[in-house]
Amino acid sequence: MRIAALAANDNDDEAHHAAILRPALGHFSRLGLSAAANARDHARQAYFADDRQAFQHWLAICRALDRRMAVALVSNLARRPQR
Repeated sequence: MRIAALAANDNDDEAHHAAILRPALGHFSRLGLSAAANARDHARQAYFADDRQAFQHWLAICRALDRRMAVALVSNLARRPQR
């Protein structure tokens, strides 16, 4: 018997998801379908600027809009050599 995978927008931490949902939807309402990519780009810029708080914020927005894109970003950043 196969167990169905969770939907891409399901989160384990519902309180965190609820807190980021409003900013994510606001971002989406301003940018439309490019909102996830824009959030990813902001997260990447914050990462390289060593702004951990901004990185976590933008990563959460990216994850709320497109989980696969957020996972790919984290995976790509993890493969980079440590500074």
